[in-house]
Amino acid sequence: MIAGDPQDLNRLMPAEGVEMFDAGTLGVYVVTSGRGRFTGGDETIDVAAGSVFFVPAREEHRFHDIVEDLAVLVFFGPAEGTR
Repeated sequence: MIAGDPQDLNRLMPAEGVEMFDAGTLGVYVVTSGRGRFTGGDETIDVAAGSVFFVPAREEHRFHDIVEDLAVLVFFGPAEGTR
């Protein structure tokens, strides 16, 4: 179980790319609509409504190649060292 509240729903439009780097919290990402690609570390995956994936703490990651408005709900875990 992931502790804490989910972040607001993130909305990304085609041609946008979002660089993200989380300095100390893990995240579980749930794509609720749209299509695009996601790169975390050295792995790139196609994402669409229903995709659910995990991003470890301190891993560089980003959404890109968005072809349909993408809506993503993110649940963050506690910061490292707080539990």
